[in-house]
Order: sequence, then structure tokens, then C-alpha cells
Amino acid sequence: MGLFNFFSRKEASAKPAVTDRIWMHEAGKINGCMQLLQQFPQAVLLAWFPESQLRWQSVLEQTGISRQVMLARSTSALQLANKTIILLEHYPIASKEETFLQSLQQQEIYVLGSLDEPIFSQFGGERIIDMMRRMGIREDEPVQHKLITQSLQNAQRKLEKKVTMEQTSHSMKEWFVKNIK
Repeated sequence: MGLFNFFSRKEASAKPAVTDRIWMHEAGKINGCMQLLQQFPQAVLLAWFPESQLRWQSVLEQTGISRQVMLARSTSALQLANKTIILLEHYPIASKEETFLQSLQQQEIYVLGSLDEPIFSQFGGERIIDMMRRMGIREDEPVQHKLITQSLQNAQRKLEKKVTMEQTSHSMKEWFVKNIK
């Protein structure tokens, strides 16, 4: 620290740019993930829950892609350094997800979702699907915008307020059963 930096504020650690891509259904999400893997062949795939990890591992094997899906909780920033990160789902609690994402020190992180996932069912995913159809959005077309990312973060913060003592789970569906009454 130089003499003239002594009284200046410390810079907050830079937040990675999170790009949410949301599809109506999981089939669209799977196709979108495959396209991202073609665009970023060295990308690392991460899941929050073991059930999601196994399901995505199976999807990759069925499509002939030899790639490991890692659990976000079991990875370190060193393993993921300088790699494109694709998170295959959001974690329901905002603070845990944000802490993890900041620890990665990545420029950009892709987070994939579909409106038929448990986290979206908490906030009217079926109504949003109907609205998207009326707007003419195709099943295979992702929706992405900063406002969507901000809305997701706000929804996660609302969920976080409902959880008094988090219980770990094998799947996102089980997480909601155990933690949101």
C-alpha cells in the first residue's frame, strides 16, 4: 500500500458477470447447454446437487460427450481458474451462490435454467411459460437479460429469508421440501 493509498477505500472484489439463460423446459436447456459446449469446448460444468450431477452426467453420456460434471461445493477456484464456467442450476439461497461465484474470480459465468425446475415453480414458472408462448417465444429459445438475473437474485433472497436453518439435500426438489415449509 503506497502512502497515497492509505486513506482511500478498499476496492470491493469484482463480481463476475453472470449470464442467465432460461428456457421454458429442460429439453431446451439441454440443447442450449450442448450449444454452449460447442462454443466453449473446455468449459467446466457444475451442478449444486448430486441428483443434478448424476442426471447431467447421464445426458452427456447419451449424447456421446465425455465430460465430467462437478459438484460446485466440491470445487476450488484453482480447479476452475481461467476456464469458462457453466452452472447447470441456481442454488436456492442467494448468499451461498454469490459467495461461491465471487470466489471463482471469473470474468463471466453462465447459469442455465428451465421454468419447470423447482426454484421457478416457487415463483409461477407455469404462468411465465404461458406468457412466453403468447409472446411467440419458441421452446428452444432462451430468455436472457440483466433484469431476469436481478429478478432471480431477488427471488433467491426472498427464499433465503424463509429458511431458518438450512438442511442439506440430494436434489433441489428435496431441498425445497426440507427447507421451505
